[in-house]
Amino acid sequence: MRFSSSKNRPEYVANTRDLNLRVEVVNLRTVVDAVVAHAEQHIESQNIKPTIDVPFGIDVIADQKALAAAVDHLVRNALNFMPNGGELVITGIVGDRTIELEVADSHAYSPKATNDQVNAPLGSSPEVCERLTQAEQIVRDHGGLLSTMNCPEGGVAFTIHLPTPQVARAAA
Repeated sequence: MRFSSSKNRPEYVANTRDLNLRVEVVNLRTVVDAVVAHAEQHIESQNIKPTIDVPFGIDVIADQKALAAAVDHLVRNALNFMPNGGELVITGIVGDRTIELEVADSHAYSPKATNDQVNAPLGSSPEVCERLTQAEQIVRDHGGLLSTMNCPEGGVAFTIHLPTPQVARAAA
């Protein structure tokens, strides 16, 4: 079962184009928990083992709906590439100037994938490419960066890099 049905998407995924961002302090774990809860049926039916390692104390300056849409796009991408099981690992860390949220899956991607190919993973459909493009745009709209890398143990990790609240406030 592929996680692509538009009729069951949460409100925050309805349309990520032309967003008027309403930024506020947002708890990153709350966003991740909401996205994973929405995907729970697909996670269970596809025999995927989720691991969430995002401390509750990580806050970002973001539009909560837009950030949730970006995370949702990355989670749905991972689920689409693991139709018969695997691991979904979501990790959050705070650095000196950035907060990183990594969404990693255990699907075997091409060893030749690079950041330049973030919008066109092997075997991806136009819908997948559009989702990843939208996620990247949302992250950019928040002053961040979306990167990707192949995991040594298999799979791929997409990482959202956002400025810490202190850096975001100083840039405003």
